[in-house]
Amino acid sequence: MTHVSEQRAPSGVVCGYLRLMGMPARKAAGLRLALDDYCLRHGLLLAAVCTERVRPTCGRAVAFTALLDIIAIREVVGVIMPSPTHLGPAKLAAARTQLIHDAGSELFFVRSRLRNQAPAMRRPGT
Repeated sequence: MTHVSEQRAPSGVVCGYLRLMGMPARKAAGLRLALDDYCLRHGLLLAAVCTERVRPTCGRAVAFTALLDIIAIREVVGVIMPSPTHLGPAKLAAARTQLIHDAGSELFFVRSRLRNQAPAMRRPGT
């Protein structure tokens, strides 16, 4: 896995993946903006962002399957996401990592960019 940083940025087309089950809308929007911002600053074309919002009832998650389909039909150099936790729990993450690599794409994480963002303001009592 590659951690995207100011020193080593990919070039070309990337696809985003967000796993947002149970996440507040404000935080989810912030993660999406972080992907857009990073790609813009580094000259990447963000072809799509596949977003998982509900737990799959059976089999593969719909958004992850869509991600694999996009990788298969486009020349995508990588899949970009905020952190490895978006791939799911450890066993699921390992399997998904392998599927992404088998499809010919790299994994990129924008962790360093997200750490620099100011925390979201909270209302009292929330």
